[in-house]
Amino acid sequence: MKDGIMTKEEKHEKLIKMLLCLLFGNWGMHHFYLGNNRAVYYRLSLTICGLLTFGITTIIASILTLKDFITITMDKELKESKIRSFYFVIGLFIIICGCFIGIAKIQEQNSELKQERQFRERQTQEIQDRIQL
Repeated sequence: MKDGIMTKEEKHEKLIKMLLCLLFGNWGMHHFYLGNNRAVYYRLSLTICGLLTFGITTIIASILTLKDFITITMDKELKESKIRSFYFVIGLFIIICGCFIGIAKIQEQNSELKQERQFRERQTQEIQDRIQL
């Protein structure tokens, strides 16, 4: 890029990176095109582990793909943001785990409330039966 103007080849390469990122981003094919094979293995492992984690890691890979797409459209190098991506994934994983723990706690409280309500209904029914006798 000279003086902020992209050559035809640079525009073509950017378009290829964008298409690879959009179509095959969760598998890391845009990183494969750039020669960053380590990132490809990480993305593949995140996507495949999604089968075991009910899609949590696949969601993380999708968010990273969105981040990569934005980085590509802004004409920045993907290799510059490796460390930030790592911390981004760790932070996102902590947030998702916190959400699941919160959901589990809410479900636990709901089941306790349901049991308590059933207990009170039984007591009310017993009292009504005694009154009728």
